[in-house]
Amino acid sequence: MLNPIIAVTITDFLMFKENQKVINRFVYKEETDNFVYKGAELKFVFLELPKFNKKLEELESLADKWIYFLKETAKLEIIPEPLGEVPEIKRALNIANQANFNRQELDSFERRAIML
Repeated sequence: MLNPIIAVTITDFLMFKENQKVINRFVYKEETDNFVYKGAELKFVFLELPKFNKKLEELESLADKWIYFLKETAKLEIIPEPLGEVPEIKRALNIANQANFNRQELDSFERRAIML
């Protein structure tokens, strides 16, 4: 009766120093006999931001763009072209920018939204 479950953990520190992969995926295995649990897709996914070193012009995949966004959001004031191609990232950056508004800026933003 279980649905597939994926737990995603995003870290701003290194968890797995023994490898250089940005994304590590783990599945359930039986502890003694080491067989994989196949009853449902149960995974743990770890994304280590410090290992992601691509520059904006090097982003290739949708995953690259999201990871870049997660790592660089605090530094972004405008949406760079490669990220703006993904409507969800554009929306997420707008939400992140609103989170940094002071009370007066937020009131002004809400009034403009109502007027539109």
